[in-house]
Amino acid sequence: MNIYQKLSNSIRRTCRTAFASGIQKRFLTPVFVVVLMVGGVSEGWGQAVNDYRSAATGNWNTLATWERWDGAAWVTPTAGEGTPNNTDGAITIRSPHNVTFNANATVDQVVIESGGTVTQTANMTIANGSGTDFEVNGTPNRTGGNLTIQASAAMDVNGTYTRNGGTLTTTGTLTFNNNSAYNHTQNGGTIPTATWSTNSNCNITAAFSGGGGTTISGMDGQTFGNVTYNPTSQNNNVWLFGPAATSFSTTIAGNFTIVGTGTGTLHFRISGGSNPTTVTANIGGNFSIQGGTIDANNSGGGGATVTLNLAGNYNQTGGTLTATGSGTVPIN
Repeated sequence: MNIYQKLSNSIRRTCRTAFASGIQKRFLTPVFVVVLMVGGVSEGWGQAVNDYRSAATGNWNTLATWERWDGAAWVTPTAGEGTPNNTDGAITIRSPHNVTFNANATVDQVVIESGGTVTQTANMTIANGSGTDFEVNGTPNRTGGNLTIQASAAMDVNGTYTRNGGTLTTTGTLTFNNNSAYNHTQNGGTIPTATWSTNSNCNITAAFSGGGGTTISGMDGQTFGNVTYNPTSQNNNVWLFGPAATSFSTTIAGNFTIVGTGTGTLHFRISGGSNPTTVTANIGGNFSIQGGTIDANNSGGGGATVTLNLAGNYNQTGGTLTATGSGTVPIN
């Protein structure tokens, strides 16, 4: 007996009991509506033909990694049906599977469940379809390949997105919801343009190394939730607020925490030809320094003004905060 038959029989028994008890007809009307609605329920309720879900850990382009709903059951797709892309239905990566995205493809209607993982090593394009086009409740890790979010497409992150390579290009929308995290483990690169909820977390933990220093782009003009800087293996100069032509402004709605800078120095302001003369950081929570060396206004490129508008508290339990340049560093 399937779930519909069990539920339907149960409702029929309730109705017979109700009539025998003399309950008035008007109270039974909602029950009969439910019976009619349940008539459309089957064991595959919630699925649609051509939906895919992960069956095991493996490569995205391997048939055995997937199951496909054929209208009656989840079965391994045939070679003709192939592995999922944006022409198929919903694509779900289940826990505890780790699916490696190892071949260039366009996808849509993807959900990474909590405990599920997608490791990207090839180019992924997120197309615009119905609803949210890429929903992250688990963990996507990008170690290679580029990610492109097409116009009107939407990627929502509720879990943890880790990036250690490639570029991220979006003409659609990228949203980091409350309690989500973006881990920037790439040496250099650009912080993605996104909508950052107040309790989202941007964690910069890359192993910045090599001569000449490293510039992190992408913070200008954005409003973040919490930002934490902690590259334990840093051994060179890193410029956080830059580049910009003349002025730079960023807002951190939550807390800005510097845990450490390795053996290198974190500069708030980039030097050289792209050196902004005005840098403004609006911090809605606390500004905390736990360790490392921070140069709030470095000497390269002449004098400038670096302003920290701090709504919360300034906490320093370790490290060094200095300003080697000729400009000023007002903290309001």
